[in-house]
Amino acid sequence: MLRKAARVHRTLWGGLLLTVLLIGAGIQQWVAAERETNLREQTQTAVEAMQNNLGPSVPFNLEKLRSLPEQFVLPELQTRFASATNASHKLWLAFALADYGELDAEYLVSQIDDITDADKGNYFTALLANPANALSALKAEALKCTDKPLWRPKAKLSIAALGLGDTELALDVCTFENRPDPEQRTLFIDEFPRWELDLTPVLAAVKNIDSAGLRAGICLAVGQLPVEKMNERDKESWKSLASQWYVEHGDTSTHSAAGWLLRQWKLPFPEIPNPHEITPQRDWFVVKTNGATMLRIRAEPPAPADVIPDPVVLTEMDGAEKQVKVDGEFWVGDREVTRGQFEEFMNDTNYAATEKPVGWNGVKIVISPTADHPAQQVSWYDAVLYLQLVEPAGGVATVL
Repeated sequence: MLRKAARVHRTLWGGLLLTVLLIGAGIQQWVAAERETNLREQTQTAVEAMQNNLGPSVPFNLEKLRSLPEQFVLPELQTRFASATNASHKLWLAFALADYGELDAEYLVSQIDDITDADKGNYFTALLANPANALSALKAEALKCTDKPLWRPKAKLSIAALGLGDTELALDVCTFENRPDPEQRTLFIDEFPRWELDLTPVLAAVKNIDSAGLRAGICLAVGQLPVEKMNERDKESWKSLASQWYVEHGDTSTHSAAGWLLRQWKLPFPEIPNPHEITPQRDWFVVKTNGATMLRIRAEPPAPADVIPDPVVLTEMDGAEKQVKVDGEFWVGDREVTRGQFEEFMNDTNYAATEKPVGWNGVKIVISPTADHPAQQVSWYDAVLYLQLVEPAGGVATVL
């Protein structure tokens, strides 16, 4: 009897336990299903935010996506990217896919001319997901930019590649030797400050470059960045490089551009060994009397007998064109003579009155309010007299 009762109790308790287990499993499955549904809804909401919000919000939206399961996020991004018809939505989805290791380099590079300033940092961050693929796509796209209307997109491509540590495209756009129209280099300089590049790999890429065009171009480009917003590491690194180039390179382009960067950032100039000497290795010298820098314009090498060189054409103020021939080398000032320099010459008692302009009444203050502004109201004859300050330094043909 007792055995029978025990069997009955075991059966009852076993059934009850099984029921509890089944209920527990059901509840667990329901909770899991609800959690998955909730995560999918969160994923859709996060991806929706990613594709609908621009510029500064992109990093925050990416952070939200990373907090969700990749097995939900990635398919959602892929599906929406493939079906997106809105250009901005597709671009921001491409940023997110790059963050998950799926960089569509060809697509992103094809959009470079339409990237807004607010998204340039996000754009470059996306390219960093796969630098090799990005560089390949950038260079392939640059090959298409042969016509002048495409030179600005080409400048943007070269800046993006430079940010990835590659100088090939930047070398091309910054070259001015045997290139009558320097507009590509101008566009590179103009575009550079709009891109939020890490300046450390840029400096590493250019510091030993053997190209006066790129050295000068990058100085003029980086020099436009507000130095007060730079971190100390970048500021010191670029100060050191500009100072080195300013002293060591004999070409006029590097010396002038590096000096402009130092002036622009209000940094001290390095000491130049024998700055007033004219040497064959250096196409510039500093005038001892007034500190002006003179740049050598070298004579063109003789053209082959069967080649007729293109004439130099000057346009007069009235629009008339005139052909001129320049024989031999000459020197030209690296910037306009300032009001302060010309006034110092006029007030210098070491020069007799007969060696100075007669009847010069000074500048128009509205045009040149400070001593650093250009001198004006100066005739050709007045300028010739001013050249006395420079000529004794080397006895060379000079233009200021």
